[in-house]
Amino acid sequence: MKKRMSITAGLLLFISMSITSFANEKLDDFSSDTTLTQIESENYAEELVSENDDLLQETIANLKKGYSEYYDILNTETTLCSSHEINGNMENLYLLEMDVILKANSVEEMDYYQGVTDYYETELANFGQLRNVDSIQHMNALYSERSTIYDDLSEYIGKEQKISFYVRETYSLENETEKTVLFENGMEYVSWEAMLPASHEDIQENGYASMAYMDTEYNIIAEKATVQQLKASYSYSVSDAVSYMIRYTSNPTTCNACGLSSCKSKADTTKYNSNYANYAYNHSDCANYVSQALCEGGIPTDSTWKAGSGAWIGVSNLTLYMTSNGYWTSVTYNVLQKGDIVKFSNISHVVMITSFDGVSYGYSGHTSDRRNCVMTFSNSTGKYYRVG
Repeated sequence: MKKRMSITAGLLLFISMSITSFANEKLDDFSSDTTLTQIESENYAEELVSENDDLLQETIANLKKGYSEYYDILNTETTLCSSHEINGNMENLYLLEMDVILKANSVEEMDYYQGVTDYYETELANFGQLRNVDSIQHMNALYSERSTIYDDLSEYIGKEQKISFYVRETYSLENETEKTVLFENGMEYVSWEAMLPASHEDIQENGYASMAYMDTEYNIIAEKATVQQLKASYSYSVSDAVSYMIRYTSNPTTCNACGLSSCKSKADTTKYNSNYANYAYNHSDCANYVSQALCEGGIPTDSTWKAGSGAWIGVSNLTLYMTSNGYWTSVTYNVLQKGDIVKFSNISHVVMITSFDGVSYGYSGHTSDRRNCVMTFSNSTGKYYRVG
């Protein structure tokens, strides 16, 4: 009897060691440079982590290949935020973070700045033929804008930065082989192709267009005394507003606002500025947060626009107040800069662009808490505004 029990115990030990070895091999095979971390202790999520998800990894690899045109990618980490079933369909939400450094070794090498320089040099050639008081002021304004863009872009040269994406994987439990993997782009989910940076040519054209817009805006301001008076009545710092937007938000993998593990609008209120009331309990804190940043930047409060007022916490009311009072000026998506505002078309939501390295844009906001998450733009995304 003892001999038979000893053989059985040995067999069980061999099986256990084999299963452990197999599981480790599967985890090692998952990816050499992409780490998948389980956040929620749901049984299915645990099972998912131990499987080799070919489509997810293939999609991430394609995205990385596209970004490697402009960046050296140092590390990639994919974190499983939540996993839940909805009417027989499984939905997994991931946070993808890439540590990168721009390949450009100088601002002068960047496509965007080359477009900026092309416009400036064209106007400079025209200036040589005029040389009157107006043209001198005009060129001084262009020179100042070019210098500002140069300084903004120089902050990213040689500096490691993190670019972030939220990724949604869905499939039917009846047929797990047919999966879809989409990337969050503001308030919609799109294919990985839609998240790629623009071409070298398009980026250069955007730099040119940005200077052309500034030139047009300069002429408008010069003609409108009321606009000049408004801008002289306060001092607005884009840097202060952007720093605020980055400081009091995050890219959470769970939600402490509504208490639902399956919550799609992740929020972490521990990162919020406790000096202000928040409305994260029903995921509607976006305008409140943008207003805080605008105030930090220097836009003065009044009896209409102040903490807690409708113009402060409501997207439509905020937009109406800022545009009516000349604080926001409408712009097109191809001239966007750090500090600009995005008001979405398909839903009541507003965020601020908080990073632009000459290649990709990052935005920050509340409601779905985001911190420098990558976003691409089009005419259909929403309306865009320059502040100040």
